[in-house]
Amino acid sequence: MFRLTILITMSMFINHSKLQGSCEIVESDCEYYLCHEMQEPCGPKGYTLNFGYRYCLKYLNEDLYTNPGKSWLSQVRGCLQKSLSDQHPYPSCQDLKKEAINSHFDCYINAGFCDLPRNDQRRILRTAANSILDPEVLKNGLAIIQECYKQGKIIW
Repeated sequence: MFRLTILITMSMFINHSKLQGSCEIVESDCEYYLCHEMQEPCGPKGYTLNFGYRYCLKYLNEDLYTNPGKSWLSQVRGCLQKSLSDQHPYPSCQDLKKEAINSHFDCYINAGFCDLPRNDQRRILRTAANSILDPEVLKNGLAIIQECYKQGKIIW
């Protein structure tokens, strides 16, 4: 069902001109990932659709976040899309996944994750909790938490 939804969404939102040029980075939506997938397909189990797009959609519902949390989500959304765009094209789908996941640390820290209210930090981490079985995601998540500790900003 998720695959069908992605394919329908891709066909509805991606116009032909985007396939020929670069994808537009927009902090307020997740269409970038669909466009990127059309340009550099890795399939429904690849990073772009299975991680980037899926989690982008989860974080679009900002109703439960404080104003700083909402601002942070927008900044990070744009940063992650830009990071994916900066490395385009990738030698392989595995390289794309590794580089994209590694970009989370800088995007999260530079946007001020450690300065967010604790409830926002916890909500962000809980939303991503299902992905920690991936060793790269776990490594980056722990590095983010460690950086907050180094800054003297304990998030628990």
